[in-house]
Amino acid sequence: MLWAAAVVHSDREALAEVGGDRFTYGEMWSAARRVAGGLRGGGVRRGDRVAIRLGNSADWALAFLGTLLAGAIAVPVRICAQSSSPIS
Repeated sequence: MLWAAAVVHSDREALAEVGGDRFTYGEMWSAARRVAGGLRGGGVRRGDRVAIRLGNSADWALAFLGTLLAGAIAVPVRICAQSSSPIS
């Protein structure tokens, strides 16, 4: 779906972070492909689970999309749900 939008609307804005980065569909497609390549290069294979431990941001969206492009399963982890003590 992102690829189709990148082909048809490459220069249109797709994502804007308040006070942060802005991405067109083409830029999002390129960035998500780089994330996917990095994951595959790091040994992530189709069906692997990838934890995404980021706050609400453009980086989170790119990590999510890149994980899917790599064929892996995105597992969002809420930052505020983290505890410094082990679960007993």
